[in-house]
Amino acid sequence: MIVVVGGSGRKAGKTRVIECLLRAIPQARWLAIKVSGHAHGTQDWELTRQEHPDPGTDTGRFLDAGAGDAWWLRAGDSRLSEAVPKLLSLIENFENVIIESNSILDYLSPDLYVFVSGGEGKESAEHWRPRADVVITAAPDGGCAELIVLVARKLSERPGR
Repeated sequence: MIVVVGGSGRKAGKTRVIECLLRAIPQARWLAIKVSGHAHGTQDWELTRQEHPDPGTDTGRFLDAGAGDAWWLRAGDSRLSEAVPKLLSLIENFENVIIESNSILDYLSPDLYVFVSGGEGKESAEHWRPRADVVITAAPDGGCAELIVLVARKLSERPGR
């Protein structure tokens, strides 16, 4: 199952929602991925594995919340399309994947797309909202009790379960 969590912009609560799902459904042994549309020091794109939990980074927070594995994809200047084959190769090794990104929707169709509204909204992010299966406003505690139920149900409904 692939879940994508995107949102209206910075500080919307996307990472907090992912942490909430990771903690609530640890048996899914999630691969958690953060996709950044900024180069963050790389020229083209870079896919980096988070080795240890770290409350100072989103991918470190994913591990701390129970992700089985966590990666950060940095792709600047419209380089995401170049990185996607490597990302898809990584994803195919995992049964359950959760990705923090809006732009990844141009390259894959998730089983569930969650749009988190709030924070420092960007006008460019709003064109993703109509594609959302679920739109939520993150609360300080993650605000995702209903989302946990939805994801757990989708996981249990998959063939072979």
